[in-house]
Amino acid sequence: MIGVRQVLKGSSLISAVNVLGGFVAFFANFAIARKVGPQVLGAVGLVNLWLLYAGLLRPGFVAAGFRDVLHLTGAGQEAKALHVQNVAFTYEGSLLIVSVLALMSGSLFYQEPLLKVGMLLAGGTFFFQSLVRYQETIQWTKHRFGLIAQGGLVNRLLGPGLSLLGAYKLGGLGLLMAPIGTAAATNVFYRLAAPPAGFTFTWDWTQAKKLLHSGLPLTLIAVLYWGFRTSDRSMVAAWFPLEAMGYFVFAMGFIDMGLQLCSDFYNVLQVQLLSELGKTGSLRPLAPLLTRLAVLTAALTCIGANLAQAGFAPIIGRFLPKFQPSVVPFDVLAFNLVCLSAPILPSTVLTSALLNRQKMCCVIQVLGLVVNVAGCALMTSWGWGLEGVAVSSVISQIFVSILHYRLLHGALFAGAAPREKIRFYSWFASLPVASLAVYLVLQHGSPALLATREDWLGPLCLRVAIVSAAWSAILFQVYRSWWADSTALGDVWTTLKAKAGVRASPAGGS
Repeated sequence: MIGVRQVLKGSSLISAVNVLGGFVAFFANFAIARKVGPQVLGAVGLVNLWLLYAGLLRPGFVAAGFRDVLHLTGAGQEAKALHVQNVAFTYEGSLLIVSVLALMSGSLFYQEPLLKVGMLLAGGTFFFQSLVRYQETIQWTKHRFGLIAQGGLVNRLLGPGLSLLGAYKLGGLGLLMAPIGTAAATNVFYRLAAPPAGFTFTWDWTQAKKLLHSGLPLTLIAVLYWGFRTSDRSMVAAWFPLEAMGYFVFAMGFIDMGLQLCSDFYNVLQVQLLSELGKTGSLRPLAPLLTRLAVLTAALTCIGANLAQAGFAPIIGRFLPKFQPSVVPFDVLAFNLVCLSAPILPSTVLTSALLNRQKMCCVIQVLGLVVNVAGCALMTSWGWGLEGVAVSSVISQIFVSILHYRLLHGALFAGAAPREKIRFYSWFASLPVASLAVYLVLQHGSPALLATREDWLGPLCLRVAIVSAAWSAILFQVYRSWWADSTALGDVWTTLKAKAGVRASPAGGS
């Protein structure tokens, strides 16, 4: 049976790499922003937005193949799983050149020289990033988390390094060239370090049609999810000048670093969960684990949001005052650490081969996109500017999270006692409310919490201390309600104590 300890063990190394990479990227982003300014950063952000959208417009062979390979492997059908893998990569890889040419043709629609060159370079970036994606997909299906962490280390350290070098040598052009070198080097690493994948070109149209039938809805979900998730940036790009885009991209870049840690955990969980569902054929036996994971993630992301809000304004005001307009939208967007991570777990389960609720997930994303666009249009018409875009983004993410859990509710709590449902939803809703309360204290609690360029260190320490104290008390209550009766989480705690050299108690932390 899958357990929290197993997932944490698989994700910890990947997360450690991303923490290190995020630490490097944090300082690199500061240095790059100081060098190129908000307008160039906005142009680079726009090109990266096109790259993201191009990566979503795929036929879905690999997405469906990934899901089916894990399910087949869990069911012990290794030969069929290999066949599905080869068909998926054969058909989707053959269409790669179409996306590359489409991206490069985007240069015809811009007059700004940096954007024209950027779209041409985006074609090369997309090609090499796709090869890396194919390699990573294979390693995920094989549960090679250590190898994925090593590949991530190459990517996460080389990327900021090349970006920093490019920014100082060539400005915006260097920033646009850096991802090509990063992706090419990561692909070389996988080709040298990864065991043979058993891939051969396999043209099986019967199998390909099955993958296409299930893959297109998965692709549509991804398009709608990322279209919804990046709709705030798209609206800033469409309705605001490049300088405002630079402020928004700068702020959101730090939020994305935090979200990467959640993605690491859930990527490992997805691999093991999809295989486990292939064995059990039912979701209900996994419900206690899944609800604990949801509360765990909510608590950690709430802490992350408040710590980010505590530190961002003092640090920006002291070291990067030209990006001061990014502080207000950042403080609001920090709540997306909670709201963007909340639907990941139910979405993973709903789109599994067991539940197969892709169409309803698509509907949810469409509704979320409509709410976000309407809210953003309304708030910007009221003169809220970038803050209105951020508020609309958070509200729409809350709306989508609620709908995902409503859709999963029947399968997750089938035959469960009412107390189990009430307990979960009470905790899951109260943690974000607590995070909002802490934020309001930071904003309006005392003049001593307000930092200036000259007086920033004292307020910064006080803000962090308030967040730490508040969440220490909240986490104690979470532990009493959720951790204390969890043997799996107790095992994790016992392991951590053993590594720290602390002798375990007779109770074993269970």
